[in-house]
Order: sequence, then structure tokens, then C-alpha cells
Amino acid sequence: MAGQVGSVSYAPDVANAEATAPRVVYNFYNGTAATIADGHAVMVDVSVTTHGLGTAIKTNVDEDGKLVVGFADEAIPTLSWGKVIVYGIKEGVTGTGSISVGELVQADAATAGQVQGAELTGDDVHEAHTMGTALTASGDGETLTVWVQMR
Repeated sequence: MAGQVGSVSYAPDVANAEATAPRVVYNFYNGTAATIADGHAVMVDVSVTTHGLGTAIKTNVDEDGKLVVGFADEAIPTLSWGKVIVYGIKEGVTGTGSISVGELVQADAATAGQVQGAELTGDDVHEAHTMGTALTASGDGETLTVWVQMR
């Protein structure tokens, strides 16, 4: 849906966490050669300008993570538009290492699409471009639920 700028949804009567909390979701273009999996951390891909600068995403995050925008909210096929959540609950996010409930998470530059615990305090939080807070714990390679609050 190339023309849709964004949407906010709220469905209080649904039983799962993703559907019961307010969410903000935007459409981005996957200009890569592979499908972006649901739940993968994504960043703006400034090398793809097919539909304008800032519309394309990828999962391989650079070391500083400054262009991270959210999590794929569905599987996004190559050369297609898809939903990215920038605020709200996202289930099925894959973590690297051990992540505790309440820990800030950030995109893992070493593992495309995955997150790691940020373990930061004070001013460091703003410098690390954290993506949100873990609502469930996970071990290495396990999935967790994240309260997405892009910083």
C-alpha cells in the first residue's frame, strides 16, 4: 500500500498482546533481494531510492544503528511494500544472547534482524538508539515480546 502513510490501531477485545495495545505502523519498501521476516529489526536503506529517499528498509544494521526504524510487522517479500511497527507491542522478535524482562533492546549489528540487550543507563540510552523494552525474557536465538518505543 504505497499511498498509506501510517496507521494507529487499537482492538481492546482481542486476546493477544499485539492486538490489545495501541500501535503505530508504517509502510516501507523492501528493496533487498530477500524476504524480510516478520519480527526482524529493520533500518532505512538509503541506497535504495526507487520510491524516494527514506522509503526502503533492510535488516543488516550498521554498527551505530542510527537509521533503525522498527520491526517488520509481517513478512515483507522482496521488492514489495510491507508494514513496520514503530510503536506498540511486537511479539516474535528474535534475540541474541540473554535478554531479561524490562531490559532495553537494540538492533544487533552482528546478526541481521535480531536484537540484543542494551544494558545502558543515563545518557548512553539516547546514544544507543534503543528500540524498546523486553516484556518477556529470552535466551540466545529465542523469541521475545518487545514494547516498541523507538528512541
